[in-house]
Amino acid sequence: MEKEDTIRMDRIEKNLDLLIQGIGELKNAQGKTNDQISALGGLQKQTEEQIIDIKEVQLQTAVQIPELRELQIQNSIQISELRESQKQTDEQLKKTIKKLYEIGKQLGDLGLVQGLHCSPFSKSTSSYLSSNPPKTRIQPI
Repeated sequence: MEKEDTIRMDRIEKNLDLLIQGIGELKNAQGKTNDQISALGGLQKQTEEQIIDIKEVQLQTAVQIPELRELQIQNSIQISELRESQKQTDEQLKKTIKKLYEIGKQLGDLGLVQGLHCSPFSKSTSSYLSSNPPKTRIQPI
């Protein structure tokens, strides 16, 4: 019986050693898991902060969108006003050009200018001067 008791004790000791070794390995694994959980907790905190930042930006954007739409409407109104003003300016410019044309025509009719296109010399005078330069020279004093 002593032999059986010894064998049994040896088995108990062997199993106890295995149990102690298993518990040590479990502690190591639990330590690594705890470290990973801590690291993930830090990452989760960063992610939550980023989500808060994104939500703040979304709120700012949501506020800015109606303002931008209002500015777009104002710009469209101003562009329409500018187009209308441009049309009025074009009409006034046409009237002014027409009046200037009529004034030029009236001045030509009065003999103040020669026709619609005034030149300082008529064609015959300028061709005569180019073919017959003056013969007198001015003497220096």
